[in-house]
Amino acid sequence: MDTLAHSIPPTPADYKARFLIAAQRDYTRGSTLFSAAAQVFCALIMLFVPGVNGETGLLPLWAAAICTLSITLLLLQRRWQNWDHKLFERAFFIYSLLLAACWAALPVVTFPGTSPDLQVFISLAIAGVIGAGSFTRAAYPKVFATWIAVICTGCAIAISMMPEKLLWHFLLIVCCYCLVISVISYKLFKTLQARSHSEAELAHRNEFMGVLLNELEHSLSDWLWETDARFTLTHISPRLMRVTRMNEQELAARPVTELVREFACNESYQELTECVRARKPFSRVVVRFDLKGSSHWWEITGKPSFDDSGRFIGYRGVCSDVTARQRASLGMAYLAEHDSLTGLKNRSWFLQYLQVQTQKDAQAPPPKRLALMIVDIDNFKPINDHYGHSFGDKFLVRFSERLQSALGGWTSHAVRLGGDEFAIILHVTDLEEARAFSQTLFTQFLTPLSVYQHAIKAQFSIGLALLPRGEHTTPQHLILNADIAMYEAKRLGGQTLVNFDQALGERISERQTLIHDLKAALDTDQLSLYLQPIVEASKQSIDHYEALLRWKHPSRGMIGPDIFIPLAEETGLIHPLGNFVIKQACTLLAALPETQGLAINLSAHQLVDPALYSNVTEALLEANVSPSRLTLEVTESALMQNATEAKILLERFHALGVSLALDDFGTGYSSLAYLNLFPFDTLKIDRSFVKQLGSVKDSQPIISTIILLARELDLRVTAEGVETEAQAILLNELGCHALQGYYFGRPSPLEDLALPLTH
Repeated sequence: MDTLAHSIPPTPADYKARFLIAAQRDYTRGSTLFSAAAQVFCALIMLFVPGVNGETGLLPLWAAAICTLSITLLLLQRRWQNWDHKLFERAFFIYSLLLAACWAALPVVTFPGTSPDLQVFISLAIAGVIGAGSFTRAAYPKVFATWIAVICTGCAIAISMMPEKLLWHFLLIVCCYCLVISVISYKLFKTLQARSHSEAELAHRNEFMGVLLNELEHSLSDWLWETDARFTLTHISPRLMRVTRMNEQELAARPVTELVREFACNESYQELTECVRARKPFSRVVVRFDLKGSSHWWEITGKPSFDDSGRFIGYRGVCSDVTARQRASLGMAYLAEHDSLTGLKNRSWFLQYLQVQTQKDAQAPPPKRLALMIVDIDNFKPINDHYGHSFGDKFLVRFSERLQSALGGWTSHAVRLGGDEFAIILHVTDLEEARAFSQTLFTQFLTPLSVYQHAIKAQFSIGLALLPRGEHTTPQHLILNADIAMYEAKRLGGQTLVNFDQALGERISERQTLIHDLKAALDTDQLSLYLQPIVEASKQSIDHYEALLRWKHPSRGMIGPDIFIPLAEETGLIHPLGNFVIKQACTLLAALPETQGLAINLSAHQLVDPALYSNVTEALLEANVSPSRLTLEVTESALMQNATEAKILLERFHALGVSLALDDFGTGYSSLAYLNLFPFDTLKIDRSFVKQLGSVKDSQPIISTIILLARELDLRVTAEGVETEAQAILLNELGCHALQGYYFGRPSPLEDLALPLTH
């Protein structure tokens, strides 16, 4: 900042003194001609009024003195404006003193031998001279005070020559008049001083901001720009020359609109061009430029400028080089929609796509029906167990490639839902066309896959569900139907396709039974919380636990949350179920050491529940637990459904002291935007990335990027799915704050935890 230190403008006090001097000069210069002319005019009137000469006969000499001083003032007017301020003020003081002495002498030399009427006329003239002279000298308090004092002294001497009975009356009038004139003149000076101080402060701020902006242009990635009415650059920043690799002459030789057309991509500068044509302001428009063979992204803000008559005179604004941010965003955007192992579309994209398609089909049924196929590899587990995880990952990659190639010629999408489960979205005319595609798919996989010089034949089951015509079907319902069909195909031995139809309706009946049992489970102690430890990565000591809901059905045994949680969300049971989890979690917190916390998961339905905040606060108060020990985990898919209400609710929890964690980070596009929108404290890296550490498609660069992003946003990072010591060591070295997974412990009831929980 050496340049800035040498460029600091003068202090505000210096500015105030300078601007006050300039205001005084301007005020005095504006009244000089008028003042001198008025002096000469008054002197001539006095000279030619009969009877004013009085007994002394000195009036002509007096008038000559007045005219001489006034003419001298006019002759010196241009020269003395260039004088030093002190010299100017001294000269103006002497001139005013001499002129005041002349006017003070007027009543002294004219009152003796003059009639009372003429004395009144002279008094009125002198009163006017006192007032006008004071106002024209109001910029200099010492000058106008001397002016009033000298003339008033002359008046007092003249009044003393009047009859005794009028002496005190006239003296009183003169004193009051002079006092009023003095106060008004001083007020004028203070007004002039206040205005000059305001102008000085404004100029100081403007100059200081100019210095700062100039320094910022040299040190940051932003730069200022300005054009004339022909869009020629009139302000060319050194930063702009460095970025474009063009000199000042090259940039100034062509209109900026022509430069944009030449280097910008057609699809990215249309908005900018439309705003410029309409002379409208634009803000943070991102444009991609191809400069010297490399792509750069600039974020441009501009505002049109107009003169006082409303005529367009150009644009001015600021430009930022956001190339690094855009490249990172493009990489994260791809990651958000694609499976990192296979390159296929991922579950997050799948759910969003189905949501849009089901809504479109419900509003206007298209000629072709949407068909969803859930594909599950039958023999993946033995392959993975026999050859190892690395081999299994490679097998999934080869399977995905074969699957993608089989879609050629079909209007379809292939998706990896997770593990060895895939989905295919088709648009078909009828069920037979969907069956024909499945036969093509089975045929494609008759040839074994080549994996590390091993020929492995892939066997899989397909569940098919067609989107009903004229009915509103949710994506979850369609997926459930396809899942039911897929499990039926596996029950039949696999390597086949099963369509969801009326014959499988009994599964729906069973589902209703499950819902009924879930309602009963809330009242019969079938539900409980299992705790899984989350440890500090550097110390390998327990920091807190995640509470996971488990359902022990009296006849079915343990039912996983992936089965009953969706049912609870669809039926509204999620609210009493969620309140049960909140109360039980706070009760468990009271049993844990005060140094340890507990995390619970919130569903999308809970985030729009107006009673959620009061439920949490009441449970904390009842258990006498600090809010800082409780962590609420939400997934980005939950936030997507109602971001506005969720933001308000999470901000209230954050203000209360409850920690907030974004779960499954990296598996959805919305994560990037939500990091700034919501007050999260922790990012939880999805287990799919941890699983790929050290595999063929190593996810270490992705995890490093997420940790770097979290560090910049001052967020903690927790890695899920840690199953080996090597993963734990590597994640600690990469900068993860906390780790969670089977390596540290499986979810267990409080009484079965291996690690000590109380002191």
